[in-house]
Amino acid sequence: MNLKKNYVIYLINSTLAVLFLVTGCKKDNPDGLPVISTSVVSEITEINAKSGGTISSDGGESVIARGVCWSTEPNPTILQNKTEDGSGGGTFISLLTGLEGNTTYFVRAYASNRNGTSYGMAMSFTTVKSGLPTLKTADAVEITEYSAESGGEITDDGGSDITSRGLCWDTVPSPTVLGNHTIDGNGTGSFTTHLSGLHPYTKYYLRAYASNSSGTGYGNEVSFTTLIGEDIFKLAGYGSKTWKLLRDVSSGDYPVECGKEDHTQLWWAMGNGNNALHDRQCMLNDEWIFSTDGSLEFKDYGDYWAESGVFNPSLICANSSSMVGINGEDLSAWGSGIHSYAIRKDPVRKLTSIGKGAYLGFYKLGNGEETRIPLDSVRYNIVKLTDNSVDTLIVEGVFRWDPLQSGGYWRFVLVHYDNPGDEPPIP
Repeated sequence: MNLKKNYVIYLINSTLAVLFLVTGCKKDNPDGLPVISTSVVSEITEINAKSGGTISSDGGESVIARGVCWSTEPNPTILQNKTEDGSGGGTFISLLTGLEGNTTYFVRAYASNRNGTSYGMAMSFTTVKSGLPTLKTADAVEITEYSAESGGEITDDGGSDITSRGLCWDTVPSPTVLGNHTIDGNGTGSFTTHLSGLHPYTKYYLRAYASNSSGTGYGNEVSFTTLIGEDIFKLAGYGSKTWKLLRDVSSGDYPVECGKEDHTQLWWAMGNGNNALHDRQCMLNDEWIFSTDGSLEFKDYGDYWAESGVFNPSLICANSSSMVGINGEDLSAWGSGIHSYAIRKDPVRKLTSIGKGAYLGFYKLGNGEETRIPLDSVRYNIVKLTDNSVDTLIVEGVFRWDPLQSGGYWRFVLVHYDNPGDEPPIP
């Protein structure tokens, strides 16, 4: 009888103990979330640090995600920067990356199960000072079509001497010294510099930089847009314009003409009582595309006029897949291509096509001569440049067989139609 009584008492006590344990667990973690603590932050550098956490309870459900989250504000969450360090309980290590030097961060470990996410205690740490110079970029001033002025101020040398400083710029954000940059001495303080060689009506991004033994630091980024001059606007608009040789000669103008240097005699012109407009249709579908970024694209659409004495065979509209000179020269540089251009006043307005084989109107004209080979650039006097519903560009160049004797001129008339539907067909 005593044995039965003792057994009953043991069974009751065991049941109560189990109930106490279960009840106790639910009381410690009533919401079913994991219990986690944050590891001390270690191995702190300028850009990295290590932390982690220990999951002491999964809350009754499997831990499906864990890691650490961090921010420059207290109590960071997984909606901010975070690591993802697998699943399950136990201890894990996390690597925080992409930090900024000399900055205070707050970090918390986290663990998630299907009931939600819980966090460990937040800890703070400060990254190591980078050792790079601290500086700021001045706003751009004195902006023109091709230039601007800016500068910078170095407020902290980062602990070592400034060995170089200046500005870097590009047409895309975050320019570096690996691209366009100036070199403006050394030392701390303020400096001013002049930027040149820019393109009209182009947006540039600019940062001051300074270098010391630790590396190169950059100032804040500023941006500016260069101006667009009257000539550039007429030639390229606010983006680009496509020009073609004139097709309608009823006004007395001709797409291509040549004559005596003093203009007292017209020797030849396309459409001047001849069939050249019809015979040389391959010239009339050519396009010259001027853009505000300084680029000049030429499109020949697969054919070209083979001038006598220049090409072989000659006096035909030939396929531009093969452009060969009379002595077997490779003349393919006169075919389609992307080049650049410049407009300058020296003292008259001049338009220069820049690049191997770049030209306007007709390839035969060179710089003061007629040529049978592609040149690196060709300069033209601007006779007329207007912006109307039908824009007009007339350029001209002089050539001489004998530098001491009067020679001749080549003139080219190109047009751009604001309404492409107004463009007359090729005759």
